[in-house]
Order: sequence, then C-alpha cells, then structure tokens
Amino acid sequence: MGNWYTNVTLRAEAPRVREVVARLERDAFIAPVGDGFCVVLDRECDQMNDEIIQSLGLTLSVRLATPTLAALNADDDLLVLWLFDGKGNEVSCKWNGALRGWTHPRAALVELARETFGTRPRPASFEWASEPLLRRLLFRLVGQSCAVTQHGRFLEEAGLPDLGAGMGFNYADGGELDGRGIDVHRVRGRIIRPFRQG
Repeated sequence: MGNWYTNVTLRAEAPRVREVVARLERDAFIAPVGDGFCVVLDRECDQMNDEIIQSLGLTLSVRLATPTLAALNADDDLLVLWLFDGKGNEVSCKWNGALRGWTHPRAALVELARETFGTRPRPASFEWASEPLLRRLLFRLVGQSCAVTQHGRFLEEAGLPDLGAGMGFNYADGGELDGRGIDVHRVRGRIIRPFRQG
C-alpha cells in the first residue's frame, strides 16, 4: 500500500495562517517550515475528495493573498497538484499518474511554480554520485514510479519546502511530525493550540 495524503503549501506567516484556518472552522495542523512557508494538513481533505482540497487551496490563497500549492497523493499511484496565484485564479491543475508519467510538461509546471512563489530550486537532498550504482538503478526503476518521490522532486525543483511530500493530516495525527523540531499548531474549529508531540 502506498502513501495517501493531502496538504496545502503556502507562503504566509504561521499566526495569520492559523487565524484564517480557525475562521474557516477547519480541523488541521499548521506546520511552519521556514522561509515564511507553512504546510496546512487538513482532516477533511485527507478523505481524498479532490473538490475539498482544491477549494481549501483556493480559499487560503484568496484569504491570505498568497500563492498556494494544493496536493493530493492517492496510493502513490496518482499525484494531483493545483497551483493558485493568490488573486483567485487557478494557475494550473496538473495530474501525474505515477506509473504513466506526467501528463503535462513537468518542467513547465516547475517553472510556473517558481514564478508564482518567487522561488529558486533547492539543492538536491542527496548526492547521486555517492549512492551505490545498484541503489541508483533501483531508484530509477521503482522510486520514480512512486507519486511521493515525484512530489518530492517537484518541490525540490520548484524551491518549495519538502514537508509537503509524504505528509498529510492522518500522518501528523499519528505522530509522524514528532522529533522534527517543527512548531506545529492544531486548529480545531476556532480553537488554536500548540500540538504537543510524543
């Protein structure tokens, strides 16, 4: 069984994000991840309803007047990314069936995300040259077919925080943010409180 998660990555100060999410009466984790970025992990979105995650991405983009990237990964088989510009416009909706490859030019989406967020690519998370040949070959055969891997590579190339790849509400609620040093807050309806882990 593969990964199942949804999230919204945006560039805004965490207190503002928490306030807007509380006003929307969502049940969510807000994880500030540096450089002014936050990742929103919403309970209802993790039900894998694409209309709900798309709506939350657009709503946060408009209310906070900032670009957002909403993501849905279904069983590491399907990755859906929605990019909103902060002015109420969906800049793009790109689908990636992991086993079939990107249905739209990935490089174009990466460039569009960089322009929208005003970011530059991050350095690769590990050095390919230092990896044993067999591991590199296995990654090319297996790893590229996983949506979470494709999502991580997209975020890296777009200069966006990597927490979005592989993290959703259910994973955070199950303790997967423990020990990462992130000042996570839980919003339940209009109540905001620090999330005490582990």
